[in-house]
Amino acid sequence: MDNFLDTCIILAAFDKKEKFHRNSKEFLNNSSNLIISVYQEKKEMPFLFFRKEKILTEAIKSSAIPTYQPNTSKLTIKDQIILKKITAKLRLQEMFQQDLFILKKELILLKQEITYFIDNKVSRKVMPLDMIKLEIVAKIKERIQNEADSNILASAIQEHKENKLIIITNDVNDWKRETLIEALKETEYKEVPEIKYLF
Repeated sequence: MDNFLDTCIILAAFDKKEKFHRNSKEFLNNSSNLIISVYQEKKEMPFLFFRKEKILTEAIKSSAIPTYQPNTSKLTIKDQIILKKITAKLRLQEMFQQDLFILKKELILLKQEITYFIDNKVSRKVMPLDMIKLEIVAKIKERIQNEADSNILASAIQEHKENKLIIITNDVNDWKRETLIEALKETEYKEVPEIKYLF
């Protein structure tokens, strides 16, 4: 049976600062038949790394030019809070421009490692973008209020109908089987895969 990976598992496996790094890394090292969605590879991860890099770029500009007003377009509310915390630390001299350059180098390395993993260790990328059923995405989004997660879960559930899989995640807030069963009970995708948490 295939193991469908939530993005948080991949990030945690390669980022030693992540809370569930050890468990996630061990799982990836000891598992086969690892799959992700095309949505994760083509949409979610590029946008995720774009945002992370933008936070650091704007913080570096703020450290170089004290009057600079960070450009927060395309950043989520959570991203903007992170950026404000970094700029506050810079003002208080709890963090310095050199620290930001180190973080940026770490981010580039993280992106390279994850790209290599996806290209070489992931067995399949499932559900082309134009095959994701928007009505399934909408039903899920009504419950969890997250666009990316709704597309990823819809991809996993659609794939499960043809090829049985287990969803692997650490997200106990949005990725709940009971929530998905309730959301999809009046659709042709009533059969929701098992969800396994790695903590």
